[in-house]
Amino acid sequence: RNGYAGANPALGFGLKPKRRSRNERPAWTPEDLARLFESPIWMGCLSERRRSTTGKSIYRNAMYWLPILCVFHGARLEEFAQLRRRDVRQEGDIWYFNVTDEAGGQLKNEQSRRQVPLHPFVIEIGFLHWLGDPAKESDTLVFTELTPSGADGKFGPAITKKFCRYRRQLKLATDDTVFHSLRHSVV
Repeated sequence: RNGYAGANPALGFGLKPKRRSRNERPAWTPEDLARLFESPIWMGCLSERRRSTTGKSIYRNAMYWLPILCVFHGARLEEFAQLRRRDVRQEGDIWYFNVTDEAGGQLKNEQSRRQVPLHPFVIEIGFLHWLGDPAKESDTLVFTELTPSGADGKFGPAITKKFCRYRRQLKLATDDTVFHSLRHSVV
């Protein structure tokens, strides 16, 4: 086409569009995030089993806290789902999560081991109050209702399924916008 060669046997052919990798998920839009956190789980639902129906009850458990933690801290679901109470620490005036693979925890890679300061808003809305003294029962999971599942023994799959079902019930975002997309919305 540029005159450097005679007939180009590849003329008219193109490359297939690049498939999006699992790590290139779209972020939630600010509008969808607002709709999510203004939905019944955070504003009041009918019951623990009917969380997508508006009501007067708020259940502060993994379904309530994990989306908040992931969107405010940019962490992976599994990093927070497997937290033990001892992993919520304070140094001076700063509270932080100690993200580690100690005591059977799993990390995606070596760089995942880190200390993540708690966002002031997460403290303001009562995460530390809900948690209580992290030194008590320090080996206990923060989200005691989660159990390891699958061959790899991860804690997050059950929440991912519940969240996906909840998101679909609310007709919120797109099928490409999944729980892990909250991580990409932190910016």
